[in-house]
Amino acid sequence: MLTPLQAAQRQWVSQVILGRCLARFGFDYPDAGPQPTATSTALTTYSLLSRRYGVSDPDSVRRWGYHEPRGDSTGGKQTKTLLLAGLSPAEQKVMTGFDPATKRPAVSYEGRKIPPNGCRAEPDRALGAEPSPAPGTAAGKTRAANVVDGLVTRLKADSYQQSLDDPRVVAAFKKWSSCMKRSGYHETDPMLAPGKFLSSPSPRPAEIGTATADVSCKARTNLIGIWFAVESEYQDAAIRRHSGKLAEIKADLRRETANLTSLLSHEKNNTRD
Repeated sequence: MLTPLQAAQRQWVSQVILGRCLARFGFDYPDAGPQPTATSTALTTYSLLSRRYGVSDPDSVRRWGYHEPRGDSTGGKQTKTLLLAGLSPAEQKVMTGFDPATKRPAVSYEGRKIPPNGCRAEPDRALGAEPSPAPGTAAGKTRAANVVDGLVTRLKADSYQQSLDDPRVVAAFKKWSSCMKRSGYHETDPMLAPGKFLSSPSPRPAEIGTATADVSCKARTNLIGIWFAVESEYQDAAIRRHSGKLAEIKADLRRETANLTSLLSHEKNNTRD
């Protein structure tokens, strides 16, 4: 998979390229902001293990409870993405290369040629990745690591579900629950514990107390250590079963990250100029 920084950088580059493509047709796209760096707090969004097993940082929960910590190295400026359903028919046509009125591929807009599969495919082409299939067409080969329908994503989801059903993790959950009960909290599932608090816009004392006990009990029962080890067993088995395909994905990823490095350097030089 991409590292958290690479994933954030890929998203940033994609927004820049997509925005420029749409601008050629007279449409606006939200500004991507500055390039992500290793100190960007937004990197937690892309972390491979970010809250995969629930909260685990005692310092974070003492301040934020179950809420995601707020703040960003961009000075609080939040970047946005456009939802396809919120675009005008003309914007959808340019974005996707597919005319929503005729239900057919679109080749031009006001005399200007639309790129194959629309502007949304431009970032993948620049990165050397397999473009997303156009609406109404069959998908191409399995794409690499960080896409929703990718093999790696499916293996991660499968191993997670398998770990939840594993007797070792079930037993660890029970020990965690008993620990929580001794602390005055009646919780049976660490992944469901945040649910009753997250509707609040900010953490309150009851949430912080529960989350603090949650993290403490995870440490006392070694819940995360057990869970991680069990899930790793399932992932190792999946890696062996899919070694050939994963080797292809790894090669694709190496090529894509090399292109990403080149694009980031190019953008940085343009900014200096």
